[in-house]
Amino acid sequence: MDESFEWDEDKNRLNQQKHDVSFELAQYAFFDPNRVIVQ
Repeated sequence: MDESFEWDEDKNRLNQQKHDVSFELAQYAFFDPNRVIVQ
């Protein structure tokens, strides 16, 4: 998978404050071979 991600740094800071997870860390969920996609 050759993906790249871009995000707004202000939203990233807010997300870290609210959820204790950065967008940088969260992007790895897309590469997790054990992920579950619910439709």
